Amino acid sequence: MGPRRRLIEGLALLVAALPTAALAEDPARRACYADAKRLCPEAVHALSRKRAEVCLAAKIDQTSPGCHAMILKVRAQRAAALPGH
Repeated sequence: MGPRRRLIEGLALLVAALPTAALAEDPARRACYADAKRLCPEAVHALSRKRAEVCLAAKIDQTSPGCHAMILKVRAQRAAALPGH
């Protein structure tokens, strides 16, 4: 096996492990990852958290109860952080 192939396989393993590590560290990802994979697969495949957030917010009525609650919590936190609140 050549060094290039080993590098590619190593990167593939790293990318495959990223969602698991990210889920452990981020409650929002832990609550919504399965919903994002189901409802917004193109955002997940693009590794775009922003696109996934926008997509899930647009489909909030289709999300699981835990993800739904997390979306509302994040919205409230962001609104509270805006000037004038």
